[in-house]
Amino acid sequence: MDREEQRRRMRERTARSAANTKATGLGRKTVLDLTVVGDRTIDQYRMKGGVGIKNALDILPYEITQDWYKDMREPSGAPTGLAVGDSDYKLEYGVHKRQGENQDTVLCLRLTFGRQCPMCEPMQTLWGIDKAKRTIDQQKMLDFLKPSWRCSYNVFDYDEPAKNIQLWDDQSYKLFEELLKLRIQTDPEGLQAFSDLETGLIVEFEGVSKTLGTNTKPFYEAAQFAFLQRSEPWPYETLQETFPLDQMLPIPTYNEVAAIFNSLEAPPDMDGYDDQQPTAGTRSRGDAGGGRSRDDAQPGATQCSGGHTLGKDYNQFENCNACDEQEYQQCADLNRPDGDTADSPGDGSQPWTPGQSDAPADNQPATNTRSRTREADAGGDQPATGQRTRGRQDTQPPADPGTRQRVQRTRG
Repeated sequence: MDREEQRRRMRERTARSAANTKATGLGRKTVLDLTVVGDRTIDQYRMKGGVGIKNALDILPYEITQDWYKDMREPSGAPTGLAVGDSDYKLEYGVHKRQGENQDTVLCLRLTFGRQCPMCEPMQTLWGIDKAKRTIDQQKMLDFLKPSWRCSYNVFDYDEPAKNIQLWDDQSYKLFEELLKLRIQTDPEGLQAFSDLETGLIVEFEGVSKTLGTNTKPFYEAAQFAFLQRSEPWPYETLQETFPLDQMLPIPTYNEVAAIFNSLEAPPDMDGYDDQQPTAGTRSRGDAGGGRSRDDAQPGATQCSGGHTLGKDYNQFENCNACDEQEYQQCADLNRPDGDTADSPGDGSQPWTPGQSDAPADNQPATNTRSRTREADAGGDQPATGQRTRGRQDTQPPADPGTRQRVQRTRG
């Protein structure tokens, strides 16, 4: 496949993925197998936030090497359609968080591939119960089992150029990718090739700090996207330097997932979420955003129609089940910092076992609708006309792709 055809297919994938935004592995904290890259150092990027702090990234593609990639599902339900030899800028997958006795992150076979998933089967049984008739424990179990979409990327962070290409792993789809797609929709012709090595753009955005009550850690949601011109293209050889995300995703069998699920005696206490811990915003360059402290302001609590606090009081009162579905879903999303799941069931709940439903995976109800738009954050900003410059200390990739250095960009 020649370079132009590869670029065309990735642009089509980006455009299709953005257009479908509104349509409805196994590891402790990540489903990726980080040992695949051997002794290579893996620096992990985390979104920064605070007053005046900008995240400025080149999101870089990787070459697809796994035949099953074409069958992976997007959040819209459509297959990626990308074959071996194509490239993509992200790895999207569904996960069940904090499962089994080891609190594992488990790949959701239903969301990721449309297959039967042992952890989704009891969830479908619960979805079949009229919401008004569900017990509180049943609703909590449903929210606990509900999978979420995550994304992994290869990124170059202009605030940390010495780290070269970093892995941005296990990022909440709702807090970044969904918002990025909405922004791309405002200018599909100009923005869908943002990740192209030769003609791509810098993705700049703010991390808006949010908290859920007094007992939860702050987390960041991307906002105010801008796309800046790169000063120079990345060489085509960069495809050999980026992390091979598809190779790093082991696909568990049905029985392997079931074994983890069957080890679950009771859903764990989820008071301390740590997968969206904020990174203090620091800059070493002397621009307008450098050195400012993180914004620690706490947003005001929002009251629901039942007179309780959205998110904080999720499922704590008898009249919670009387809420309309949209408000109830919003409260469930806010109850967990990354929007994945609500509080765990109480001591009276019983573990569920696989096999309670034989319905085909494609006919299962949607477990996570994304009907709420965030136009204020994602669609209302204007494209930036600024430019960041990047200077390279060397123009030829060194023998070790993990050590190639790039000096910091400065705003032009």
